Parts: sequence; C-alpha cells; structure tokens
Amino acid sequence: MLCQRRKETWVSENSQQDAGRIVLVLGGGPAGVIAAVRLADLGHHVTLINRTRPGEGLQAIPNKVREQLRSHGLEASADTFGPLVECRTVWQGAETTEQLHVVHRRLLDQALLYDATRRHVHVVEGTAGGIRRTDSGWRVGVGEYDYEADFLVEARGREAGAAAGEQGVICLAMRYRMPADYSPFVAVTCFGDGWARFIAAERREAAVQVYLSGGKSDLPVGPIPRKKMFGGLAEELTGIWPLLAEATPRGEVERSNAFSRLREPLIGMDSIRIGEAALALEPLPGFTLEQSLETVEMALPVIESWLRGAGDKQQLAEGYSDRVRALYETSQRAAKARFGR
Repeated sequence: MLCQRRKETWVSENSQQDAGRIVLVLGGGPAGVIAAVRLADLGHHVTLINRTRPGEGLQAIPNKVREQLRSHGLEASADTFGPLVECRTVWQGAETTEQLHVVHRRLLDQALLYDATRRHVHVVEGTAGGIRRTDSGWRVGVGEYDYEADFLVEARGREAGAAAGEQGVICLAMRYRMPADYSPFVAVTCFGDGWARFIAAERREAAVQVYLSGGKSDLPVGPIPRKKMFGGLAEELTGIWPLLAEATPRGEVERSNAFSRLREPLIGMDSIRIGEAALALEPLPGFTLEQSLETVEMALPVIESWLRGAGDKQQLAEGYSDRVRALYETSQRAAKARFGR
C-alpha cells in the first residue's frame, strides 16, 4: 500500500510551503466541496475523495443554494443551474407556488469536482474504505492507495454511517422522455402514504420522484418493476399522473433513502460531520440541501480553530453540536407546520 502524504503537492497558491495541516474530505457534493475549497484557501492541504453518484437524476433546488455556490467562488457549479421555473405544490387541499431551479445532478457533481480542482484541492475518485484512526491521525484506503490526514471531514450525505436496516422515507425515482416539448416546471402533490414530485426539464427530459414511508411501502430489495412503483397511486397522483400517461420511461427505477436524521456524534477525535452526513431532512419542497449547507458555515470556523490549536476542543465540539441540533429541530418544526410531516 502506498501512503499518500506529500504536502508539497496539494498546496494553495496563497499559502506557504508546509504552513497548513493535511485534511481529508469524504464526499464531493456541495457541502464537501465548499468545505474543501475553503480549507484549501486557508492554506491547508486538502484531498477530497468522491464516489460517483449513481443515476442521472433531476433536482429542483432553491435559488439560495445557487447563490451560496457563487459566494464561495464555485462558478462552474452555479452555472449548471437552469433558469428559475414555477413549482406548483398542492398539499392537503392547499395550493402554493414558488420559484426553483431545475438541475441535472450529474452535471452539477462534475462541475463541483472541476471547481474543487481549480481551487487547488486534490480530487481522488473512488470509494473510501478502511477508514481508521491511527496514532498519527486518520488513514483512508481508496483502491490500492492509502491517504493519511490530520483531520477528517465526513460529507458523504445521508448514507454516511447509516445503521443497517434503518427505516424511514424511501425515494423511488424514474426518468422519462416526454412526447412533446414542455416549458420546464415542477409539480408537487401529496397522497395517503407519502408525496410525489414531477420535474420537467428542457429537451423533453422529465423525472418523477415518489416518496413513501419505509414502514408502509413494503418494497422488494433489488430492481423495482414500474408497475410496483406506481401500483395503486395513479388515482391519488391526480396532478402528476396525466403528465406521464404518454411519456416513455427511461432506465430502471432508482431507489434511495430520504429519511430525516440527526447523525450524532457530530464531531469526534479530529473529525467532523457536515451537510447531510450530519443533518438530513426529508426533501420536501424547498427543504434539505439549503439547510445542510448551513452546517458547513457552522463547521468551518470550528475546523480552522481545531487545526490551528486555538480554543478549547470540548467547547468547540459542544458549540457545533448544539447549533446543528437546533437547526435540525427548527427545520423539523417548520416542515411540520407547512406540510404536516
């Protein structure tokens, strides 16, 4: 095994040689990349390990997230956002509208890694395994190589550290090709056991995402037949099903977890959880990604103080944990007040 610990290679142009510490960031989503580039800007030697996200999903994302990316200089990532489109939500008889961006998540992920590389972050693509604490710091294996660091940032999303058999909301997603061009838009509706979102993008691309309670869906493991996915839902998805009647499905049904969770401990021995690895919310309209990025802003001064040896580590850990916990509880109350969930 080759131990990668070459400080002279991955150094910000604005830092002096060996001035910073070595940091490993696990996960190349928005939270992980923002943390990585900010720490590199501060003169630390940052390696980001990213596993390519499966699937080619469409997402509807608030404009605030795009502005956050721009504020951190992630211009290529922000440019993957489509124009603002109308999102019409019909929830328990009440109808609301808001403006959201339609985003191809694979394009966003590619742009995030490009932005990270441009900002002097060393990007390694592969699956992190054998994560372990050693006497000298952290060691993470990727393929035939080991990477060592003084500090570890866990940013691999809601799947990071998920307990075996953990139950919660399940997302079933299917891509479609529409029979004719639509102006991009988003539609959301709820039904007895969950809710669904329809996203229409440019060039006749579309996707439907159905969110079901893990305790009620009783879905099989492995590939999910389309009939099983929509069985019994056609009548309930009155605002979405007519849009799919003439559409052509593309690929297989993609399944993922979408449960809400506060993953504690949030900070440990020279390590911290950020983004959805720390705070995951059910992705109701306007929720989840925006809130998860707030944890990055909370974490960065804590990480910098920890790396520089400034401040009491116990107080830093307690302060970060309290702030993330308060954000989680506030977001849960807001979701319940608006959506009854």
